[in-house]
Amino acid sequence: MKTRVIKVDALNPEIDKIRDAALVLAKGGLVAFPTETVYGLGVNLEDKKAIARLYEVKNRPRDKPLSIHIAHEHDIERFAGDIS
Repeated sequence: MKTRVIKVDALNPEIDKIRDAALVLAKGGLVAFPTETVYGLGVNLEDKKAIARLYEVKNRPRDKPLSIHIAHEHDIERFAGDIS
């Protein structure tokens, strides 16, 4: 997949650009996004190949878990399991 830069206005994000990024994720691609301190890399959490690629790109050991971002509270148990 070719690298593309999709610039999004942080104060007024354009829905078509958000859809473009979502399509990249749906096709198994990686998306870089700014956080408060650094840029993060994201993939579709349900795409095992994309997750493997993320570990490879980050040169991260497989025994070191990744952070996840969940859109809806009701999905917490689905992805995070038991939380105590």
